[in-house]
Amino acid sequence: MVAVHQRQLLSWEEDRQKVLTLEERCSKLEGELQKRTEIIKSLTKKVKVLESNQTECQIVLQKTQLQLQEMAQKATHSSLLSEDLEARNENLSNTLVELSAQVGQLQAREQALTTMIKLKDKDIIEAVNHIADCSGKFKLLEHALRDAKKVENCIVKEKQDYKQKLKTLKIEVNKLRAWSASGGSKVLFLDVPSKRVMCRDSCMFLNK
Repeated sequence: MVAVHQRQLLSWEEDRQKVLTLEERCSKLEGELQKRTEIIKSLTKKVKVLESNQTECQIVLQKTQLQLQEMAQKATHSSLLSEDLEARNENLSNTLVELSAQVGQLQAREQALTTMIKLKDKDIIEAVNHIADCSGKFKLLEHALRDAKKVENCIVKEKQDYKQKLKTLKIEVNKLRAWSASGGSKVLFLDVPSKRVMCRDSCMFLNK
């Protein structure tokens, strides 16, 4: 369980790092978009200025031939600049579309990660509850094992006592056999546990 929990934590950390990376990229892209927007505004102002200059140049060109040639060159230059600005504007528009698509993907990814984190939080809660339940069962088993060991010790002690009694009885039985073999002419005292037995002339008196 601990290994699984650790793997889950590592997986969550990797997902969190991915989310942070995506957020950082989004922030950079938004900054770049803002910069390009400012560039577009600046270029638009320049275009307006150039258009104004072009109008003025056309008026001046009508007054003098020399000024006409000079302003024609400026008009050509302005036309080329305008084409370049249009191409840049188109590129910026395409970039803006791509950035919008990436933002949508990042939002979808963020939603999926949020859902995944919620599910994993639920798994953690279930795992913690399971661990607590197992801990309680383990404590009960420890108590049961302790009681069983006590019972086992009692049984071992009783077994040893019975072995000692059996050994004593065997000795007394051997004495009795020897006494019987001798014809029973002597007084025989048997040390039987919890009893004292006296044998004489085939008669036994038991004293508790």
